Amino acid sequence: VPESAGFPMKKDVAECQQSAAAFLAAQGFASMTPTWYQVYEGLCVVTFVHVQEDALVWPDRVLVQVRMDTAEIVGIEASSYWKNHIPRKLGKPLVSAQEARSAISPLAQEQSVRLAVLPSGGQERLCWQFTLTHNDETYISFVDALTGQELLLEKVMQLEYGAIPA
Repeated sequence: VPESAGFPMKKDVAECQQSAAAFLAAQGFASMTPTWYQVYEGLCVVTFVHVQEDALVWPDRVLVQVRMDTAEIVGIEASSYWKNHIPRKLGKPLVSAQEARSAISPLAQEQSVRLAVLPSGGQERLCWQFTLTHNDETYISFVDALTGQELLLEKVMQLEYGAIPA
């Protein structure tokens, strides 16, 4: 992390994400997708997650810090990726996305759903990851794809410059 940021915000978040994605690919981090970002003092911090068989693998995440004046990479935090990244046998969900939806409040409106690998209770679980809205708030729900049980519900904090799980 730079000792102080204070960079002019000449580049937008999309340009910073593209720069970060190109950097990760050049460094051998394959199949990564941006998920969250946060901007502070002209620094864009983008969270990337590994994708395997179209599933987000949350234990394999990398944070990339990008200067917003030049889109230059100034920092990377990859310890979670290095500790956890292995090829996984994801298997097939026993519970369909539609069946998993029944574990979630019927008041929430579904925005998207996809498979994800979530660390839970010292192991990794294949889940359906639902992005939901309710009363102008956004939530992420993880429903176990083998049991149909909701494992985690997170509120997404909308920041002035970014969105991160609360």
